[in-house]
Amino acid sequence: SQKHKYVALYINGEYWGLYALRELHSEEHFASYMDVPVSSVSMYRDMTYLSPLNTLYRYVDEGGSFQTEAGWEYAKSYLDMNSFADWIILQAYVSNVDILGNTRYYHTTTDGLWRIGLVDLDLGMFNKNCFDAVTGTLHHGLMMSALLKNEEFQDLIASRLAELLAGPLSDEEMISTIEMLASSIREEMPLEKERWGGSAQQWERMVTQLKSYCDGNAVRMINSLCDSISLTKEKRQQYFGDILSTYNET
Repeated sequence: SQKHKYVALYINGEYWGLYALRELHSEEHFASYMDVPVSSVSMYRDMTYLSPLNTLYRYVDEGGSFQTEAGWEYAKSYLDMNSFADWIILQAYVSNVDILGNTRYYHTTTDGLWRIGLVDLDLGMFNKNCFDAVTGTLHHGLMMSALLKNEEFQDLIASRLAELLAGPLSDEEMISTIEMLASSIREEMPLEKERWGGSAQQWERMVTQLKSYCDGNAVRMINSLCDSISLTKEKRQQYFGDILSTYNET
């Protein structure tokens, strides 16, 4: 993902508004985080055409399955499963409706695996489709659906979701994070809105909507994943029982 910093921009003394200065998704960006040579890294936006991931995508598109031992070993020879599990969870959490084209696939010859970068969630956090938002996406959805049918990957993503929902993706933590970010730019909003239109009051309403989206989203995520991978009641309790109890859910 990209680190960011909010900046107020002035050009020749004229105010131009508030911006989020972000790191650029690039081979250099990936290499610096993964501590690998830049020369070993390739970045693609798509898995279906020019990217070498096309081979794995076509395998699934033509009826190949990750449910078989051979198919699963084939998938693991291509993909860093931890990276893809986290990406699926975060895209599902915001119910992103604009995944197509807004992805970055990274490959490094250091270990030969593909990882996926998180980018552009602007059209998220208003629908509440959760995992359906990911599996229903053209191209990417085909691959993600195939992964979610594998029992080992199901265990990975359920375990990881439980870990995140008990920490940074809990309702309380997400609402707190939104308020922290909003507080860091709240004083700037009247100037921003005066420059580009709208009102600070409208912005406050949108902040409230984001918080409202997060209120109850942990339970929605659990229910959505259980539906997506057909978890039994016993398995649901095994992975998420402690979290559900904090929300007075069963």
